[in-house]
Amino acid sequence: MEKHPSCGVYTLKYIECLVLGCKFDGLSDKIIQDMRLKLAAEIFDEMPEPCSVMCNPLLHGEDIDEVELITKSKM
Repeated sequence: MEKHPSCGVYTLKYIECLVLGCKFDGLSDKIIQDMRLKLAAEIFDEMPEPCSVMCNPLLHGEDIDEVELITKSKM
């Protein structure tokens, strides 16, 4: 079996579809990155407020593009 880097996302979305009774159609490699970001935002949004502080996991001094994560509390 060939390893697929998105198998965890597919597994979680498949379980979600089974629980909600919706179809699994429409999930594809084309939208999996969006699903990964959506899952991350949903998990982050469920964290207690003191834990909601994000830090840069990369080494200090690396140039990266900054992305702001918007949670329900910021809306």
